[in-house]
Amino acid sequence: MTIVQCTVVGASIPVTVREVSQPVAGVLSPVPVVLSQVIVADVSPEPPSRKFTWMSESGGSANVTTAVSVGRLSVQLVPTTTVTVSGPLNLSVPADAEEKAFQPRRAKLPIERSAALSMANTVKDTAKTRKVAILCADGVDLAAVRTMQRLLTDAGVTSKIIAPRQGRLKGMGGEITVDYSFLNASSVLFDATFVPGGDKSVRGLAGEASAILFVRESYKHCKAIAAVGAGVDLLSVVGIRENRAAAGNGAAAAKAADEAIVVGTAEELPRVAARFVRAIARHRNWDREATAQHVPA
Repeated sequence: MTIVQCTVVGASIPVTVREVSQPVAGVLSPVPVVLSQVIVADVSPEPPSRKFTWMSESGGSANVTTAVSVGRLSVQLVPTTTVTVSGPLNLSVPADAEEKAFQPRRAKLPIERSAALSMANTVKDTAKTRKVAILCADGVDLAAVRTMQRLLTDAGVTSKIIAPRQGRLKGMGGEITVDYSFLNASSVLFDATFVPGGDKSVRGLAGEASAILFVRESYKHCKAIAAVGAGVDLLSVVGIRENRAAAGNGAAAAKAADEAIVVGTAEELPRVAARFVRAIARHRNWDREATAQHVPA
């Protein structure tokens, strides 16, 4: 590459430099380069010189060292250009080797898809061994929590209490031990999410950014989500307002709705749990992928 020598009066004046390097194999058309100063770096350890960075319109850059003089800056620019090449370049070809044999090529994989590894083809007739996160805060409806835990256990599903803090929560009618806080638990560690009722609990979760993120991630990952009582309001807070399958809806309404999002009143908890377990057994609701992109997470 030929070094271009030029003199600039004032460092802010743009400099136009044309490609003058020797052509290389495969270049179809040289591209003119326009260089202008964009960054003035710190003074180098060897004064009196100053380092500049120059950027070309084509996206290339050149680092130069300039000698400082009164009123004028004498600079040397190494032009960087974008060129179009006729094929892939490989500079590591042995002297007596066939050049084409050393060019990169796309490897042909033995298989394009694997049904055995597909999440869409996973086991869908049982919810056993799956894990559910139950989101709680102080004031949670303990009756709803314990009923859901019992119904999930009967289906072979494990459940864990996730709360804004560790320790024990004071709920409606007693206390409950927290398994994980939002600091050491994430939605990706669970197969589904349940939000029980309790006005105070839901208000606490709605004010917890980690709880909002937890539910939104569960939704975006097409996982099953259930809520009862005031817990339904949390789904609206996080942006899940449409296509929810209510526990009392008819077959036609349930078919049109997102069957992996089940909501209902506290009295409808047994029916909510039954649909929730069926949704967990299906693992994911991939039909949700398109709409899930509209929920930020």
